[in-house]
Amino acid sequence: MPPHFGNCPEGDWTDVEGPKCYYVSNSDPLNGKSWSDALLDCEGRGGTLASIESAAENGRVYTEVSKGSIAVWIGLSLSEDGTTWTWTDGSPYGYTNWYNGEPNGGGGFGNEECAQMYENSGYWNDFDCATAYGYVCQADKGS
Repeated sequence: MPPHFGNCPEGDWTDVEGPKCYYVSNSDPLNGKSWSDALLDCEGRGGTLASIESAAENGRVYTEVSKGSIAVWIGLSLSEDGTTWTWTDGSPYGYTNWYNGEPNGGGGFGNEECAQMYENSGYWNDFDCATAYGYVCQADKGS
């Protein structure tokens, strides 16, 4: 029998296998948020933007994200000095699922310091943090 990690917080959280619950907002492009506004919304729900530490976890998040119509912000961004990718919850930056050629910092055409997950593939892309996209929050079960 798999371990029981507890229950998801009250509200629109999705209970999936493992110790985390997810809240995904990407069904309506008109309800997109900047990366920082998405983080604030997640924190207001008792969580943070999702961190992804394994292929299995990426698959669980993608299963939920693929139900929507737009890409989502995840909790990965460049450090203030622009040299290191970091997760909002402090998780180690190890596993990645960048799309081919990413992260590219905008390829000379912009400032891309936040990570998004594509809704049609589960791959990641760096993009301008001020752009409105969907987002995926995480909360620990039992929290």
